[in-house]
Amino acid sequence: MQTYEKYNQALRLSHHGRHGEAIALLNPLIAINHKESIALAGDLNFKIQNYEQAYQLALKTLDYDDNDISANAHVATLLYHGELGYVDKSKAFDYYLKAANLGHVGCLARVGNMLELGDGVEVDLEKARKYYRLAGEKGHIASKYLIATTYFRESKKFKGFYYMFRYLIPVWIAKWRKDHERLLFY
Repeated sequence: MQTYEKYNQALRLSHHGRHGEAIALLNPLIAINHKESIALAGDLNFKIQNYEQAYQLALKTLDYDDNDISANAHVATLLYHGELGYVDKSKAFDYYLKAANLGHVGCLARVGNMLELGDGVEVDLEKARKYYRLAGEKGHIASKYLIATTYFRESKKFKGFYYMFRYLIPVWIAKWRKDHERLLFY
């Protein structure tokens, strides 16, 4: 079977939740440094919580393509949560920041959170708001609300309440409407 055929078959298996079979099919392709297979195997190992293998494959993916969003996000998450047996939040922040700047919504929110709390980096509430706004613009609803918390941390209560009500009330109303539509029309 040709390289691309094996890769496509592994991709189909992964879409059907057959991650172990897909990884087994990708292993010979990883041995010949097929970069798409390395990236896919890293994602699949992350999904099945084989974190050490996921970490090694993500780093190998980043050797080929430093702008791989998924690999940057996986490495950051593993370092941040200590899934490798140690925690390195400052290094995790660098990977989260790289993925965030490439457009990863969850990483945008995490960078904002780390900047707000000083989690592995210096507190910078202005930058935290910037990343929360970017995440909110891409659909991360909680990030819009978290902008308010940054103002409360600076004791700017009026601005905090402004952002809280600006973003939180519409979410409550949308949820209320959705719940009531379901009750009325079903």
